[in-house]
Amino acid sequence: MDDPDEVTELIIDRRTLPKGRNYRVIGYEARQLIDIDISRFVTEYRAQVLADDQGNRYVALFPEGVSRPVQYGGWVSK
Repeated sequence: MDDPDEVTELIIDRRTLPKGRNYRVIGYEARQLIDIDISRFVTEYRAQVLADDQGNRYVALFPEGVSRPVQYGGWVSK
């Protein structure tokens, strides 16, 4: 990726290099570690329920595709 979320620079311990030589930085080698952060976001729909004076109940409509008490969103099941 051209734009990683975090960059950690690793510096050579110069004590491990042969002594008596001059060293200059000429660049770096890069390796990327990709982790996936999965989180949940729960949306609860509360459909209003009304009752008339004869005891009939009327429930607001849920959005299309929301048909069970608990379910995964569309992006998970596809």
